[in-house]
Amino acid sequence: MPNPVIHPGSVLLGHMLASDWKLSELAEKLGESPDMLQDFLQTFEDITPELASKIAALMGTGEAYWLNLQASYDAAHAETVVKAAS
Repeated sequence: MPNPVIHPGSVLLGHMLASDWKLSELAEKLGESPDMLQDFLQTFEDITPELASKIAALMGTGEAYWLNLQASYDAAHAETVVKAAS
């Protein structure tokens, strides 16, 4: 069975909940607006390199980790779309 593919917003949401941060607190820590962050967390907006860098700095991870999550999510989504069209 393949590993489930998770959007980077879902991973960040998990960190937010585990840290007991409110959306506004996380947005402030990242230097982003709460509205932008809510869109990212809830609508699976693509992560940008700038946001990946900010999250990486806050979480003590590498920027590539967050960008690779997005790339894996995009590839799995594309594969699903192609299979559905077949």
